[in-house]
Amino acid sequence: VKRGRDAAIEYSFNISKDLSKPQILDSGRVDFYNLNMIQSVVEGQELAKKTPAVPGVSGITVTGKPINPPIPRDVLLKPGKNAMLANDGLTLIAKISGHAFIQAGCICVSPVFEVAGDVDLSTGNIDFIGGVRILGNIRPGFTVNAGGDVEVNRTVEGGFIRAGGNIIVKEGILGRERGQITADGSVYARFLENANVEAGHAVIVGDAIMNSIVKAGSKITVKGQKGKIIGGLCFAGEEIEAKVIGSMLAVNTELEIGISSQSIADLKALSKDEIMITDQLQKLEEMIKILNNSKELEKYLVLKGQDPDVLTATQQNLLTKLEAIKGKRSEILASFKLLEQGRVRVHECIHPGAVIRFANLSYNVREEMRHIYFYKEEDEVKAAHY
Repeated sequence: VKRGRDAAIEYSFNISKDLSKPQILDSGRVDFYNLNMIQSVVEGQELAKKTPAVPGVSGITVTGKPINPPIPRDVLLKPGKNAMLANDGLTLIAKISGHAFIQAGCICVSPVFEVAGDVDLSTGNIDFIGGVRILGNIRPGFTVNAGGDVEVNRTVEGGFIRAGGNIIVKEGILGRERGQITADGSVYARFLENANVEAGHAVIVGDAIMNSIVKAGSKITVKGQKGKIIGGLCFAGEEIEAKVIGSMLAVNTELEIGISSQSIADLKALSKDEIMITDQLQKLEEMIKILNNSKELEKYLVLKGQDPDVLTATQQNLLTKLEAIKGKRSEILASFKLLEQGRVRVHECIHPGAVIRFANLSYNVREEMRHIYFYKEEDEVKAAHY
């Protein structure tokens, strides 16, 4: 008698119950931050493969009676949500990119990874190809990196978020001067305090932005019940809008429109690099010319031993760098043209201590002003009432 073989399923993602246990590093330290709880898969990826059961071979006893082997056990390969069987009936494939998991015996893929509580030592850092929903808080020092949107039901306390989509924080962001919030899309929160926030599009805040550094590709809006911007730096490509800016204590509050002071510094650095590379190119061209013209004997003897091919490669490398510098400079200069359309709008009051900048032009607020907006006209920042 030859026994058969039971059917088996081989998984292409980790289903171990020990998955979320802290790892011991080579240094002997325990890594509580990276627990690798998420099983990220991409659309079309194989999730599991079934090996069919193989029947056994019957035999006979010494008396000639037949002996049948045990019937091998079969297992079902069950597709759940966003998973499907391939044509062979033995391979399970992901229909979308997301987090693979087993639920009620079915293999499923979800485009959103949900954390039932806080992002803390129980979860470690989150790194996911899709969206992430957190029902609690993000605790200090922990990171959420998502390819899609990130939604936090409570607060971010000194944590780090990097999202390929939008970031929505139902309560607020307490930066504690250590966290960093970055979204390719927009950032939405009830308040920001000592936070560092950057959005490719807009930053929309309900109550207040306090002592924070906020950068938005298009606009920053604070129009909730309080609607305040107090302290720190806010930069927006097009518009900043709030009910109240600054405070009666004349807290230094900087608002920049169109092109940041950092971009101006970058522009100066690019010009300096351009001059240096242009000078190097001129010297290289002279050296290559001399090596190609042996009639200038004295100069040739000085340069003898130099490889013309190396000099030419260096020349090409410098030309590539020069083109990149010119491209970056053109991008910065193009943003200057948008300054004429930029606005800082104050629906109630702006206090002394606030500074409005349009590129290198500044307007220092020296007295309380109400229901006003600021704009650039020629080489001056002007203020006008609604």
